[in-house]
Amino acid sequence: MAAVQMNRLHPCPAPSRLHLRARTSARASSKAATSSAKGTSENAVTRIAVSALTEGLKLAGVGSREYAATSASERAVPQLRRGDVAGLMRELRADYRRQYFVTGLVSDAIYADDCVFADPTISFRGREQYKRNLELLVPFLLDPSIQLYSLRRLPSPAPGTPTQLCAAWRLRCWLRLPWVPLVDIRGSTTYTLNTDRNQIVSHVEEWEISAGQALLLLLQPSDRAVWRRRRSGS
Repeated sequence: MAAVQMNRLHPCPAPSRLHLRARTSARASSKAATSSAKGTSENAVTRIAVSALTEGLKLAGVGSREYAATSASERAVPQLRRGDVAGLMRELRADYRRQYFVTGLVSDAIYADDCVFADPTISFRGREQYKRNLELLVPFLLDPSIQLYSLRRLPSPAPGTPTQLCAAWRLRCWLRLPWVPLVDIRGSTTYTLNTDRNQIVSHVEEWEISAGQALLLLLQPSDRAVWRRRRSGS
């Protein structure tokens, strides 16, 4: 699936520990440009790999039962009135408490049907597609958790621009593979709202590591790896 191009209205700051000090020397600027180009190429390759894997899992029917169960247990949320940003933030916090990143339990009413979702590895359009993609992961997750550090409204860069929210979080889980890799990522999500319906129209994640580094996490055995447990007798 082709990546959806995103035009950010306002950057969503990552957790404070991720902030980098600006450098002013020409040498540093050149080095940063080279690193950026390398990261862009790396992310493009990772996006292709993740998209192919996602489509393969769908064709194999992975997560279909989980998706059906999640759809049946959706929480009814009334349509929020125009301008009720506080109400939307309240529902979004409720979704975090329900661990929506790792369960697919999303409050449909706060998302537009054609909402754009993007992270460093994949981007697409559609709320139901997002929920379906999350459910592809559920059978593979072991002890998943999502910790919300903060959720705040971003200052408007100019009059008349859409409202944006910023959430900082930490995702941690193991995967049900023989080497039981640990995925531990800190990041942030920018939520852009529309004015008329007070719904989220874009959901864009940024991570403290690159897409390639995230993919490498999946290849690293953890202390829970099958052969390590056998060796320790646990």
